[in-house]
Amino acid sequence: MRPKCSVIKQRAAGWYGRAVGNVLVLWDIDYTLINAGGSSTQLYGMVFRTLFGRELHRVAPMAGRTDRAIILHTLERAGVSDPYEHVEAFLAGLADQAPGFRALVAERGHALPGAAAALDGLGRRTPCSRWSPGTSGRSPRPSWARSG
Repeated sequence: MRPKCSVIKQRAAGWYGRAVGNVLVLWDIDYTLINAGGSSTQLYGMVFRTLFGRELHRVAPMAGRTDRAIILHTLERAGVSDPYEHVEAFLAGLADQAPGFRALVAERGHALPGAAAALDGLGRRTPCSRWSPGTSGRSPRPSWARSG
C-alpha cells in the first residue's frame, strides 16, 4: 500500500527541516536508466548530417547532461559556427528522427544496474503524480517511444 501525499510531505519536512510540497523527479533515460547501445550516437550523427551535410566524428559526453548541453558541446567540437543558433533545429531533428530508432534501442540497449530498483522505489514513494519528459522536452514520453 502506498503512503498518501500528506505522509510524504511530513517525511520530507523532517528531512529538509521545512515543509516540502510534491516531489518532482526528472530523469533523462539514456545513460541514466539505460544504455542504448550506441543508438544515441547514431541518432546524433544522422541529425548532424541532415543539418550540416557532413559526418559527425564525435559526440560530446552524454552521461549526466541535458540534450541541450550535449548538442551545444557537440556542435562546438565539430567546429559549427554560432552553435547556439542551431540547438533548437537539432532538438527538432532528434524528435523527428528518434521514433525510427525504437527497434535499434530495443535490440542493442539494456537497463543499467539499479534502474529497475530506482523506478520501483520512486513508484512506492511518490504516489501524488508522475510525469516523464521526453528526451526533446516536447513529449511526455521518451521520443523513441512515441510511435506505437
